Amino acid sequence: MAEEKEMEFLFNQLVKARIRVDELDLRETKGLLKLFAVKRAQNEERKKQLKETAENRVGSNDNNDGEENV
Repeated sequence: MAEEKEMEFLFNQLVKARIRVDELDLRETKGLLKLFAVKRAQNEERKKQLKETAENRVGSNDNNDGEENV
């Protein structure tokens, strides 16, 4: 948990241009790569959930026989 917080802090420092990528050591670089993989997986899961929600809404609208949703 502490490592994840440290990596999030490092990421924020990179985004704010307070540190450069070439200033990171091997452990920090590997930690950031791991963090990116976790965040990517979370984003893919969220994308999947949003797609399912949108499909369910379209499907429920089709069942209303032209009634307007308010």
